[in-house]
Amino acid sequence: MIAIKRETLFIKVTQFLLFWNTFVVETTLRTREFSNKSIDWQVMVKMGTWGLTFLLCLFFYKLWLRKMLRLDKFVEILLLTVIVISCFHAPNIAYSLASAFSLIAIFCMLFLASFTLTNKQILWPIILGCTAVTFISLITYFAMPDFARMKEWIGGVHVPGKRLSGIAGSANTVGYISAFCLLALYYYRGYFVGKIPLWFWGFVAVNGAALLMSNSRTSLAALILSIMIASLMRFNPTVLAAFCVAVCIGILLVFSIDLEALFALISRSGDAAEITTGTGRTAIWKTVIQLIGEKPLMGWGYASSVYILPQQSILIGYTVPHAHNAFLQIAFSTGMIGLSLFLLVFAIKIYFSFKMKDPMNMAFISFLLIDGMAEPIAFYGPATTTTLALAIVLSLRYRTGHEADYSPHQQRLSGLPESAQDPRDLKPG
Repeated sequence: MIAIKRETLFIKVTQFLLFWNTFVVETTLRTREFSNKSIDWQVMVKMGTWGLTFLLCLFFYKLWLRKMLRLDKFVEILLLTVIVISCFHAPNIAYSLASAFSLIAIFCMLFLASFTLTNKQILWPIILGCTAVTFISLITYFAMPDFARMKEWIGGVHVPGKRLSGIAGSANTVGYISAFCLLALYYYRGYFVGKIPLWFWGFVAVNGAALLMSNSRTSLAALILSIMIASLMRFNPTVLAAFCVAVCIGILLVFSIDLEALFALISRSGDAAEITTGTGRTAIWKTVIQLIGEKPLMGWGYASSVYILPQQSILIGYTVPHAHNAFLQIAFSTGMIGLSLFLLVFAIKIYFSFKMKDPMNMAFISFLLIDGMAEPIAFYGPATTTTLALAIVLSLRYRTGHEADYSPHQQRLSGLPESAQDPRDLKPG
């Protein structure tokens, strides 16, 4: 009885840790230039949270450390090691090391969670944390418009616009949080037995409203496409037929409509170039590729883009803190060595998602990859929303419906749990 109570307490503490880290990492309660790296109260709260998280994970190291030799986790450890090493040739070593520490703390937290919690127990605090952020953001949008709305230049004056930025700091961040939460809710619904409770639809409404009000097209596209890609894994005739029809309709639209007029219609500014240049991202990518060519092996150092890319503002046309692309960002920061490990991490996850026919894992990994085409994911500074999302996705267990088809050795390499999983954790997908 005492052992059961201790186990329950441990689960609750770990879940609270997930919730608190989710809320803290996703909130920005003050505005300042990204070039300002001074330590203020918010930085201290975040660093304190990551420090306590890391210490707690070390305290329970016996639960997860020995399992780090598993193939997927071993590659993740190698990637984190390369990131730490790259900090020592970054422009600001102290800032880079502090940023890398936040990354390590988040990953350690999810290492612990992945071996002690079920997918359902991992997703629930993440959903709560994300929804708390989006709900407060919606309130501040109306109550504090000067703070919670993305600023726009109108007539040479910087004024609050219509896009929701809330307490997340930017409209794209709010869009990412709400889209990721909606994807988690989409699969979490499978854990309910019988009627779906009313609060679930309230969570969907809050995050859906935040996604639409953020006007984050990349996150919306990532949400829709990731669910579609995961659905194809079922390989039933209805899904395949719907996919073929959608492809045919898409081809017809490409050849039958004026794409430039369409791009102008869906762009925020009314200019088709906003879409064709990825909202100016092509200029960023071109410059970043040139810089990668100067230091291809080890890159410029982790968290270096916030110092180096602003110096290229004349070439790019404006000031940016990161590469606006996950693959270019990791190559810029850690070179081809880091990029190779990063791609290997994703390749392992995709391979076993297919092998285990696991739509949920495939949906989450697809979401990261699609959004990563326009955003840096986790590798440009202190831990952010995308850092947490990456660590969560890599921590999710695979479906065990086909576990009998694998030997124990393959189970350890594939990320399967080494002990029985909660049967309720098998339903989604």
